[in-house]
Amino acid sequence: MLESVAGSLKGIVLVLVSFTTLDDTHAKGVQKEPYMKSIVLLFPGQGSQYVGMGKDLYNQNNIVQQVFEEASDSLKMDMRKLCFESNINEMMKTENAQPAILTISYAAFSVFYE
Repeated sequence: MLESVAGSLKGIVLVLVSFTTLDDTHAKGVQKEPYMKSIVLLFPGQGSQYVGMGKDLYNQNNIVQQVFEEASDSLKMDMRKLCFESNINEMMKTENAQPAILTISYAAFSVFYE
């Protein structure tokens, strides 16, 4: 599942899986495993946006469509149109880039979490 989500995002979401050790000073009296598996999801920031980002994921997943609808309703702007049909000049504006990146990131997380 994880590979299909990351692969379909084409670089929108970088998935980093790391293994970390537990420090004895933080686990006194607690039975610990030698390694604890952690999953870290890194989402892009402003400057990574482009027209069409997340479109494949949107077309393939109902959860993503639902996230876009909820974001559009909450923000009173058509996120689908902004992300898939606007021009690069509109997408580069902070007032458009930030909600677009957040919507795509949350949509990707929702697919991952599913």
